[in-house]
Amino acid sequence: LEALGAPPADGDCEIAISALPPSGGAPPHSLAPPCDLLLGVAEFDPATRTRHTPVAELLRATVGGAAASARFPRPRPGLACLVSVCAAPAEHADFTPLPWGASPASVPSASYRLHLRHLTPHHATAAPSGPGPGAIAVPADGVMPVASGLPRLKPRPRLSGGGASGTGVDVRSGNPGEVNIVDVAGYIAGQGRTLVGVSFAYRYVVGFSGNAGAPGPKFALQLVDQAAGEGGGESVHTLFQSPEAGCTPSWDRATGGSPTNYSAPV
Repeated sequence: LEALGAPPADGDCEIAISALPPSGGAPPHSLAPPCDLLLGVAEFDPATRTRHTPVAELLRATVGGAAASARFPRPRPGLACLVSVCAAPAEHADFTPLPWGASPASVPSASYRLHLRHLTPHHATAAPSGPGPGAIAVPADGVMPVASGLPRLKPRPRLSGGGASGTGVDVRSGNPGEVNIVDVAGYIAGQGRTLVGVSFAYRYVVGFSGNAGAPGPKFALQLVDQAAGEGGGESVHTLFQSPEAGCTPSWDRATGGSPTNYSAPV
């Protein structure tokens, strides 16, 4: 978010969150909301890559309850407000963890509404409008090489922590149970060409290998078409889906592995 318009008379901005009834799940959970929603705010300085929290406490919103709100000083020019929303068990509620491998379709979807005062969505968070001048050109026919070495792998950050990250020798996919995104290479100027196949090789090593169970770690190679989606939005095409990796080869010394105990190329 960024500050909107001229500074208000009181100099403050305000953000609030309302928790809406959850939907879906089996069985439906709308009559007994299983969780509250927590909102955190951080101010981020792109120049120094530092952040601080103008709202010290997380805002907790309950389905059917009043909106939770907070006021904070107007950010100085150049700072962006980052907002993170996550779910947490309702206060004083019984919490039973889902069995390992529970289907996402069995879990209700939480939704919420944000209320902003003197704030507006930041223009920098909008989806890129096109490939731009640095896009990879597609040849008229034949093979198009796409550089995908370690410097070209860009993990997307998560405001709530965790997430994929570069280690200097490879890319760590994240923590158990997370679904993360790593951008590969850059934009491709399709120019109306048709993709008929893709070829690549990878190696892997599995951490937390003592946590046997399903689903195991896996990844998908996806191509994002920014023009084909309905209404001009993105359309995601899965080109390859890896099998679950299981617990070997292991990264963990406790199970006889090492950080460089990679598999053979796949």
